[in-house]
Amino acid sequence: MAHHVLIVEDEAITAIDIKKKLEYWGYQITGIAHSGKEALKLTRELHPDIILMDIVLRGDMDGIETSKQIKNQFDIPIIYLTAHSEDKVMEKAKYTEPYGYLIKPLDDQELRFALESAIYKHQLDKKLKKVNRALRMISDCNQAIVRISNQDILLNKLCHLIVDEGGYKLAWVGMANYDEFKSVKPIAQYGFNEGYLDSLKVSWGDNKYGQSPIGKSIRNSKIFLSRNIPEDPDFIPWRERAVKRGYNSSAALPLFVDDAVIGSLNIYSDEVDAFDSEELELLNELAGDISFYLESQKIKKERYDFFNELKNNEKRLKKIIDSAPFGAHSYEIINEDLIFIGYNNAADQILKIDHQPLLHRPIQDAFPGLTGTRLPEIYYNIALEGGEYQEERFEYEEGDIIGIFDINVVHTGKNKAAVFFKDITESRKTQMALEESEKKYRNIVETAHEGIWSMDKNFVTTFVNPQMADMLGYKAEEMIGRNVTSFMFKDELEDHDSLMENRLKGFSDRYQRKFRKKDGSPLWSIVSATALLDDKNNFNGSFAMVTDISYQKEYEEKMISALEEKELLLSEIHHRVKNNMQIIISLLNLQNPHLKDDKDRELFIESQNRVKSLALIHEKLYRSKDLTRIDFAEYIRDLVYYLFYTYISNPESIKLNFILEKLNLNIETGIPCGIIINELVTNSLKHAFPSKRKGLMTIELYKEKEDYVLIIRDNGIGFPEDIYFRNTKTLGMRLVINLVNQINGKIYMDQNSGTEFKIIFKELVYQKRV
Repeated sequence: MAHHVLIVEDEAITAIDIKKKLEYWGYQITGIAHSGKEALKLTRELHPDIILMDIVLRGDMDGIETSKQIKNQFDIPIIYLTAHSEDKVMEKAKYTEPYGYLIKPLDDQELRFALESAIYKHQLDKKLKKVNRALRMISDCNQAIVRISNQDILLNKLCHLIVDEGGYKLAWVGMANYDEFKSVKPIAQYGFNEGYLDSLKVSWGDNKYGQSPIGKSIRNSKIFLSRNIPEDPDFIPWRERAVKRGYNSSAALPLFVDDAVIGSLNIYSDEVDAFDSEELELLNELAGDISFYLESQKIKKERYDFFNELKNNEKRLKKIIDSAPFGAHSYEIINEDLIFIGYNNAADQILKIDHQPLLHRPIQDAFPGLTGTRLPEIYYNIALEGGEYQEERFEYEEGDIIGIFDINVVHTGKNKAAVFFKDITESRKTQMALEESEKKYRNIVETAHEGIWSMDKNFVTTFVNPQMADMLGYKAEEMIGRNVTSFMFKDELEDHDSLMENRLKGFSDRYQRKFRKKDGSPLWSIVSATALLDDKNNFNGSFAMVTDISYQKEYEEKMISALEEKELLLSEIHHRVKNNMQIIISLLNLQNPHLKDDKDRELFIESQNRVKSLALIHEKLYRSKDLTRIDFAEYIRDLVYYLFYTYISNPESIKLNFILEKLNLNIETGIPCGIIINELVTNSLKHAFPSKRKGLMTIELYKEKEDYVLIIRDNGIGFPEDIYFRNTKTLGMRLVINLVNQINGKIYMDQNSGTEFKIIFKELVYQKRV
């Protein structure tokens, strides 16, 4: 597909030349602008893929200011075109982060290579930014999952991060309802919505409203995309409202609890086909983290419900047995057998049996489940000899009685013992579930892409995950117990002290830090640090997420080095531009003797003189203290004398009269005026004094209020009466007329005594380069 190029160039001829070259190379030209305002307007309307920007433009804005405004509004690469390469201009231009800087006259190969390189680099930059943005979003989301316990607050926070950090248009979490319609209910959302979700009719059933990525994702337990919403036939029920809000593609990622889909994470982008495989992998990882959080919340709720129920049971039991919220059995040694002699009502409740038929039986008969364990012997010894015994998590099984118990045995009198027991079956299950939940949380920490670093109130390392240790080249155990400053360079310590002051005050920070690896090399990173506070809001330590940005830093240094090499090259090119004009003149001189036709020879001389007029402008400009203006009176003298000795073989025959004010003109005005003078003086010297006729040529330059007046007069034979100078077909007069228009001037001709051309003009506004 052809790339669209916007050309911003104040010289119409140059712009047309560039346009033809680019079209020949297969580019599509979206427009040509001659001023900064026009460039901004065309950029908003046409959205080009790349912009060729002249630094010097007509109007109030130069190319650099125009580029700044475009960069603030659009992500479009810009290549500068200019005839100037001064250091101060380059310094000013580099802050707009251009993708190239070409010096006029343009070399075709350099221009083509600069365009291809800029487009390719911009595509890579966009992809890198997108991946970095997604990684940063995942990091912030994981940090939120670790820190926020309230489900509603967390899910809405995650939607905020997905939109704000991920650069998406809308994010929302939908839960699958088990109603007749199998509807999907939004429970968290953030982004450009404008009522989109208020009346959204989405189903996860296999029906008309279940064909969106959301319904398919929940129904099929996998990721589904709509790569192009405006053209997706399955999106018809929602297309009009989605397109109106700028949604062009969407992704739905299933959320699981206990291996069952309970809903989906739904993300909308304003780009068509916005989700590539790498991005989907990261988003699916985030959906997995959310699923794990929801699953852990379920376990916490079950535990909460369990303990609430336990408390209620205890209250009910307390009304029956005020003194014993646990089961109790009494035993006595009779005839060398341990006999079951008593129980409380709670024992019936806990074991869910009627103890009455078991009374006065030996322990093995009363509770066969204890046979084969060491508890009967322990009970017997305590009844006989005294003492006490405690056993936790004793597993008991007898018929329908299956459970885990905490047991306490005490001596209660001669040959007597009491056993107090508590059923901890459910609490043990809850504890095991919590241990599994804790294991999953630790797995998140230990497998996170970012380094995780925890410190005490003295900034001594208490924990690092494997990624953090690996980033610094250590083993995790080597870092534990060491102060964070031992991993830093000396030049970082002063800044570190001020940041730690903020942490002691309880503030969080996000900053760039250069750590020292074990091998002494630097690790550039982004640190997101949070203060840890105790119950009284006192500083108790610090927690940090560390992201490795060494690659970005290395890339930045390479770019700086490349820019320096480019500046050196441009300086050399600039040095040779002035010499190249002289080479052109010399080549024309060498070719001139080989021309047989006088007209051809005249054309060569005229072309040579035009180049000379331009070269002379550059010569005066670069010798001037002010690189923006030249002494135009001195320039006129030099140019006219050059032309005079080129065309007049007998210098005594024609007298030159200069009436020139000492005026300085900028280059925007000077170059067109130089060519005008070249054409009119050449015309006079060639045609006004035929047959070695003697005469007088007068050149005047003066300022009259805000206007400049240029007069070129001769007392020769006069301009042909049958030719109107504004309609002549000769190249010289056409150049004069067009260039007078370019400097917004007016030209008059007087033929009373010879020929007089009078040009009145204003100096063009000079766009300052430094």
